[in-house]
Amino acid sequence: MINQHAFPQLPGSDVALLNNMTVWVDQNQFQDAAHSYMHAMRDPNDSLGEAVTKTNAWVSYNMLMARLSEADGDDELAMMYFGAALHTIQDSSSPAHRCFQKWQDNPGLIREWEHVKQEYLFSQAAKTSVISDTRKLYDMFIGNTQMPNQFFDPKTGNPNF
Repeated sequence: MINQHAFPQLPGSDVALLNNMTVWVDQNQFQDAAHSYMHAMRDPNDSLGEAVTKTNAWVSYNMLMARLSEADGDDELAMMYFGAALHTIQDSSSPAHRCFQKWQDNPGLIREWEHVKQEYLFSQAAKTSVISDTRKLYDMFIGNTQMPNQFFDPKTGNPNF
């Protein structure tokens, strides 16, 4: 739903690709501490700086590949890479992820429910913020604004864009 609001100018097929990438990043094989960087969270064994470094590398790689794929004329692949980066940026806006909270493998049903509830019960201000961040990343993807050296500050975990 966020992508439909953020990108009314994009063809429905592009928005569908972005939504499909959210499903791809959120599949079970990436729902563990080892892949927490894909969700703007941290492995309990990592410091905040280590987690942010992994997430910055993930987002930067996907943004670079998106721009290279677009330059090569492969729009579909470009949107897939962009969608992978976008998912991480969108997750970082969630109260359940904000500031690289520690990942918990097998959190139990109650904690898992609390996590999901926080992701879907955003305030209007939080929804406005995630849509703004989504549009900022798209502007970087299409070259309207410059990408930062680091998407997140390694000392605080706060967004740097």
